[in-house]
Amino acid sequence: MRKTFAVRSLVENANTMLKTSVVSKDFREGVISLLETSLHETGNYRGYRYLDGTEVPPREKPGVIMGENGLDNIFPDTTRRRYF
Repeated sequence: MRKTFAVRSLVENANTMLKTSVVSKDFREGVISLLETSLHETGNYRGYRYLDGTEVPPREKPGVIMGENGLDNIFPDTTRRRYF
């Protein structure tokens, strides 16, 4: 018998961890690896976007700092993401 799980729940839990965790970047990289593998294998990968400074805990690096007119963006912590 094949067991299943709610992919949407996995995405929501992973997004919460990637947004709010104040543990190591290595931890978030593990979450990303597990999530992306699961999404690709189930045909549910829809991409992601980087989180900005208003979306991460205080004193934590954001995923992106937008440059002028969307140019010259800086990516301090690429593990700060939100998956769709």
